[in-house]
Amino acid sequence: MALLCQCRAKSDIALVVDELDSVADIEVRNLPCKVQSIKHLNHDVTQIILKIPGAESLQYLAGQYVDLIHPDFEPRAFSIANAPTNSGLIELHVRQIENGKFTNFVFNKLEEKSLLRIEGPKGDFFFREESKKPVILIAGGTGLGPIKSIIEHAIATKLNRQIYLYWGVRDEVDLYMDLPEQWANDNDNIHFVPVLSEPNDAWQGKTGFVHEGVLSDFEDLTGYEIYACGPPAMVKAVASTFVEQGMIKDNFFSDAFVFAFTGKK
Repeated sequence: MALLCQCRAKSDIALVVDELDSVADIEVRNLPCKVQSIKHLNHDVTQIILKIPGAESLQYLAGQYVDLIHPDFEPRAFSIANAPTNSGLIELHVRQIENGKFTNFVFNKLEEKSLLRIEGPKGDFFFREESKKPVILIAGGTGLGPIKSIIEHAIATKLNRQIYLYWGVRDEVDLYMDLPEQWANDNDNIHFVPVLSEPNDAWQGKTGFVHEGVLSDFEDLTGYEIYACGPPAMVKAVASTFVEQGMIKDNFFSDAFVFAFTGKK
């Protein structure tokens, strides 16, 4: 959607939006689904697997999100955490938010076989497969969800581009999945660097903010595509500091997670 309220065309013009080249043919659908499984991945993150019944499926691009619809709550947006290779199953990573009515319901009361609805896919945060550039993926907290979708899709399609994953969390307990390390061990082109902002004394890896970890490893970001997904402060920090270190704005793609009452995640 383009809001042109501040622009007055003085001649015939053509508008080109790059994102629409990939998402225009994908239909946004409202579909029923059943909770197939619920798994607490750590103290505050829950993995939900939704099954779309029958022969129905959801076509989406790695990195996009859906609105999760429950009759007792306003719809909430959650990124799809699995690759689009099996679009009959939808994986979501839900972080429990203090005083968050919906996330607390999901964490404590949602049961397997419950019936919900999803609407999607939505969003212009998705993997640009046609590019040949090496990729830096930056995830903050449950921002790993859409990044997981991107990496699993890259593995499934045998993508040979170099992929560098930086996952920023507070403490080691917040690294709620072992998959990133497995991806790096099993694929020569995938590299994983966890970054802890509040580590315990036993931690020997990178510390500080996750974007600082990237900047310390890459002197020149000119030739890279950058994907950042997570808290708004992290995404904003990436956008501002990476440009100073050579990142080209057209090679930067982001999705900032914010609370539902501010209008998004």
